Amino acid sequence: MPACFAENPAFTALMKYGGVLMAKTVLMSPLTGITRIVKGAAASREDAVALSGNDEHKIKRLMSKDPYVERLKAAHMNDLENILPFFVIAILYIATNPDSATATLLFKVFTIARYVHTIAYVGKIRQPTRALAYNAGLIINLFMIVQLIKYSL
Repeated sequence: MPACFAENPAFTALMKYGGVLMAKTVLMSPLTGITRIVKGAAASREDAVALSGNDEHKIKRLMSKDPYVERLKAAHMNDLENILPFFVIAILYIATNPDSATATLLFKVFTIARYVHTIAYVGKIRQPTRALAYNAGLIINLFMIVQLIKYSL
């Protein structure tokens, strides 16, 4: 293994694709916030009160759940549940000194799968697109986990 992770092509690939994944994950929060404003869907009663001037009818309307905002929130939560474990698994996988072409392919496909998953989720694209994208990421994580276990035996 190289003395410095940054000299490892697999680690460089993770930095590249990981940066793209983290940008997507981080940008989901402001996207949800902007959509809440556009749709008039407050995140909390305090927000609804601030936006309504204490008009109880407006508060109720602002507190109703908007289906599109809920889809954005669900897509973001799915990212947090899948991308964060991916980083831990991928860093440990890199420590096994995998073939850099294989590692790069895994990171690239995982990244594409997560973008497709979000687009399918938020864009209401019919199944099985979202399920296939989710399963692609899951299989990649499981593959790397198996490699970790095999390496440690």
